[in-house]
Amino acid sequence: MKPSYIISNEYPPKNIYEKARKLFGDDIVNFDKGTTFTVGNVIYCKIQPPQDLLTHELVHVKQQTEMGYKYWWRLYFKDVNFRYGQELEAYRKQYNWVKLNIKDKNLQNKYLMFFARSLSGKLYGDLKTFQEAYKEISDK
Repeated sequence: MKPSYIISNEYPPKNIYEKARKLFGDDIVNFDKGTTFTVGNVIYCKIQPPQDLLTHELVHVKQQTEMGYKYWWRLYFKDVNFRYGQELEAYRKQYNWVKLNIKDKNLQNKYLMFFARSLSGKLYGDLKTFQEAYKEISDK
């Protein structure tokens, strides 16, 4: 059963948004330029998210519902390994959606490369190389 959710084009709660901007930087966290936040069962996104991103964010809805969003966000900001693990789960689900719904293999690979660049970057602690993130997301 999919968790219930709400999509809001309002700014995310200020305490979470401002902490994310401070921790990750304005160049990475900018709601007006498309950064999406999930807080509990609310997905904050300036415009309607594409289905693959919605699939990603619904993983966070499930994670936060099971754990409690306040505790989830506290760990997300504090523990880079926790953050990476939560995002890896979401990117895997997002990539699986891409594989099921986009038949063009080259386009599938472009999505995978985009996800791997993100997961191997600053936001997720530079914990993995691009190649490691690529492999982990694709499960190859």
